[in-house]
Amino acid sequence: MKERPGDINLNMGVSDSEGRLFFYDMVPAAMSTFSEERAKELVKMGGKLKKEIEVPVTTMREIFNKWFKGETVDFCTVDTEGMDLKVLKSNDWTKYRPRVLCVEAVVVAGSAADVKEEETVANFLSTVGYKKAAITKIFGNQLNAIYVPKS
Repeated sequence: MKERPGDINLNMGVSDSEGRLFFYDMVPAAMSTFSEERAKELVKMGGKLKKEIEVPVTTMREIFNKWFKGETVDFCTVDTEGMDLKVLKSNDWTKYRPRVLCVEAVVVAGSAADVKEEETVANFLSTVGYKKAAITKIFGNQLNAIYVPKS
């Protein structure tokens, strides 16, 4: 934080509506999720469910309303282990339009459902005016996709 004092980092639950959800605390921790379905898949693949924790959740729209108050968001990353589309749909895309989005594009399992999720996210972002950026020479990673406004 000392190197980037202007950054805002929030450790909170995000979903498509405000309320409470169970958070599945997994081993490895990077696979933790609010998606019960994804947690079950991870256990089948050898992951371990450490515990379930009930957590308050909010929406992207409310985060932007509270923390950014009309300021432009330069960079927003969404990596929610199977909940990416729900989180993205929780934003008001007419009001809050980050300059760059980084979205987990492929879930580690690599199943057909995971490919469909990537296509669904890309299709949704296209409907709200974003396109996948062709910047693999600058940033390349098989797990994330970068999106920028179409115009």
